[in-house]
This record gives sequence, structure tokens and C-alpha cells, in this order.
Amino acid sequence: MMTDEEKLASPTWRLTNLYNIRTKYEGHQGEVVTFVPNKPQRKLFHAIESGHKRIIVLKGRKLGTTTACCLYLLDRAMYSPNQFCQTIAHRKQTV
Repeated sequence: MMTDEEKLASPTWRLTNLYNIRTKYEGHQGEVVTFVPNKPQRKLFHAIESGHKRIIVLKGRKLGTTTACCLYLLDRAMYSPNQFCQTIAHRKQTV
């Protein structure tokens, strides 16, 4: 069993135990639940932890990628000193 210090030192533990989100699931909209990453979110976390500096996500909608990115950056900013976190979104202008 992990000690409290070991738990808080683990980004994986923090991301799957400390953060709550509001759901968008039909029939459960707005409910507050503990964040449990799905497969695409886990793959994103793995890519980040593997040391990739730039990750371009070509994605479908409703995979929770934005939620995962924001939670990861929040966690990183809170638990790692001297962090600069930024998200960039591109929206094609309509002509």
C-alpha cells in the first residue's frame, strides 16, 4: 500500500483520485464524479510522460481530450515547481 506522500508524488495517482469533473453523459449531465481517464486520455498522458514536447491531437469530438489536457496542466502547475503551462487551440476562420 502506498503512503500518502507516495500517492501525492505520483501524477498517475493524483490524476485518477484527486480531481472531480462534471459529466456530459446522457441521463447524468452535470453530475460531479471523480475523473477516471478513458483510453484516449491515458494514451495522451503516456505521450506526455514519455517526454514528447509537442503533441498534436487530431481527434473526434467527445473523447475528453480537452478535459484531460486541462487537468494534466493544472496538476503539473500545482505539483511541479517552475512550470509554464499553455494550451493552444486553432479555429479556422470562416470566410
